[in-house]
Amino acid sequence: MSHTRVRLESIAPRAWEHPADKAASSVLRGIPGLPEFLRQVGSLTSDRSLRLLWLGSSLRATPLQFPHLHAALLEACRVLDVNPVPEVFVAPGLGLNAMAVGFEKPFLVVSAGLLKELSEDELLAVLGHELAHIKAGHMVYRTVLWLLTNLSLSLAQAAEWVQLPLVAALKDWERKSELSCDRAGALVCQNPAAARRALIRISYPGHSDHIDEAEVLKQAADYDTSPDVLDSLYKFMNVAQLSHPLLVPRVAELERWCRESTYATILAGNYPRLDGSDDPSASVAQDAQEAYNDWKTTLNSSADAGSQLLGKAVTEAERLLGGMLGK
Repeated sequence: MSHTRVRLESIAPRAWEHPADKAASSVLRGIPGLPEFLRQVGSLTSDRSLRLLWLGSSLRATPLQFPHLHAALLEACRVLDVNPVPEVFVAPGLGLNAMAVGFEKPFLVVSAGLLKELSEDELLAVLGHELAHIKAGHMVYRTVLWLLTNLSLSLAQAAEWVQLPLVAALKDWERKSELSCDRAGALVCQNPAAARRALIRISYPGHSDHIDEAEVLKQAADYDTSPDVLDSLYKFMNVAQLSHPLLVPRVAELERWCRESTYATILAGNYPRLDGSDDPSASVAQDAQEAYNDWKTTLNSSADAGSQLLGKAVTEAERLLGGMLGK
């Protein structure tokens, strides 16, 4: 690795989690026995077969095989304090993709094309993103939520009007968890520009010389500035079924988070730790309040007409409720 990066010893996932992701994860972690139950179910249904699939179809990175990837994985695990180090397989093909797989003993899969396209720091950002999914337990919670929701709805023969809000909520959480892991990727490579470039280059392989990040951020501002409330509805409909955020606002969100104080504060050593000793905001109620405050701030700072209208409604509702309660 080309330079010494700060090791984030004992860092807890809540340090980088998007407030909405943090609130949902806190609720799930707080259900007695649920995480362990889900891991047991996952290990019986997918871990073995999936690992055998990749073990037979893809090459495993080792010090002697794809040593650059192996070294990058060790560095990413060192920085994010991930132990044990998961296996990483290189899938054949020129497509650009990476994913974390498994429950009990998760592993990473990256495409051969990804290794060819990305720089060292960009690769570290991608590996950090996937390691964050593992450290935060996202695969377990996502899969269980989907299984439990679909099973319960099927058994109850729930009407579509009941199912749609649940699906929309789950998808929104999935998208927020991707934003969380983008932040972790930036913390691992400790080069925010490279973390943003990785997102762009994965979507536009071979065209990095023709893409200007300033133009991307300008486009994100244009996307956010929608004078018509109907545009807000269109935006919601466009992403409602997606598991990942749209590229342009996603890049802008990562740029905003790295520019604000949280990123620098974490690298300075001030962050929640897994032992909870440096985590004064670990309650579910506080996480929910943080998510609400973040949502309200996003509404009030947005140039989107629908968001502005909703933000005003929220502010007015708070004022009326405060008056009723004598606050």
